[in-house]
Amino acid sequence: MGDEEKPRCSGAWTESRYQNFIISALRKATGRWGPKNYCIKVASDKAKKLIESDLVKYKEYLTLKGKFKTGPFICEHCNTIQMASIPTPKDSSSKKKSISNKLSDHIEPIVDPNVGFTTFDEWIKRGFPEKESFQALCHACHQVKCKVETKIRTDRQREEKGVLKGDDYKLAVRIEGKIVGHIKGVDGGFAYFPKGKGMPRGYIFKTIKECENNFIEEKAKIKLKNK
Repeated sequence: MGDEEKPRCSGAWTESRYQNFIISALRKATGRWGPKNYCIKVASDKAKKLIESDLVKYKEYLTLKGKFKTGPFICEHCNTIQMASIPTPKDSSSKKKSISNKLSDHIEPIVDPNVGFTTFDEWIKRGFPEKESFQALCHACHQVKCKVETKIRTDRQREEKGVLKGDDYKLAVRIEGKIVGHIKGVDGGFAYFPKGKGMPRGYIFKTIKECENNFIEEKAKIKLKNK
């Protein structure tokens, strides 16, 4: 990692850090993008009309109003009346008593999780679209959408690296039909676990075959030595 080239910021930043710095600044700017807030206004107006015309929705609203003191809106995913803020969920890292429940979301992710970052031009095009490209979501629906996108992105990155992690891959290593250990996917490659022991340090290989061959050979050498 210390040998990584640092062509940016007068030799202080790697290309990756430079890219993250620019994206962070652009992401903050999307919050001030006018069309992004249009879907929130539409969702709020839609909720008010439903409440005025539908007795069931009116009673639903009164129940929510008793719990939260913020304006209603319609979540475009679950299609229910929601309030603009809610008590902070127990699994949240936020220390505030309440969090925003009215979120303006890009219908299409700024960075396609199936592809990953391509160019800044593409990022800007997808990050600052017109009002039709946004939707109003409640916190719960937004979390579900984010988890789906994160899984797609993670699976793609693993496939690109040719590396499976954790329990995604496990291969028993046998010598003369006897299990002597197993190879398991780990961050950065594959590691060998001798039977009944923890992972030895330094034994990380880029490919399964390289890992398997090395330790079968090592075990065979030990066996010959002990004869």
